[in-house]
Amino acid sequence: MTRSEFLARFDQQVSAAISAAESRLGKELPSERIIRLHGAGLGGKPVSASEAGSLLWLGDDLFFGIIDIAVTAYDGTTVELFVRPSGHPPAPWSQTWEPDGAGPFKQIASAVIEDHGSST
Repeated sequence: MTRSEFLARFDQQVSAAISAAESRLGKELPSERIIRLHGAGLGGKPVSASEAGSLLWLGDDLFFGIIDIAVTAYDGTTVELFVRPSGHPPAPWSQTWEPDGAGPFKQIASAVIEDHGSST
């Protein structure tokens, strides 16, 4: 898998997490995204979705086994997502969470999705 393909898949999975949260909340969420990247020594550092994708990319043939993704909060302009690569040793795509589908990306649901002052 190329870097571009991986980044596109990551973006698709972030969008899927937002869609799931919208269904759960019964409302449309803002389009701007901020990722709180946990694991890999990052400790919840807020980064852009493109920066997160770049940090999660390990190479054409090496991937985190599982990368959890969940919407955790939103406000009037931004959706915040929790993203965490697993502590499993990196491996080929065939050994990721769902090699015939989402690969390492695993949708999880936050117990609470916080509203930090949305206007809706």
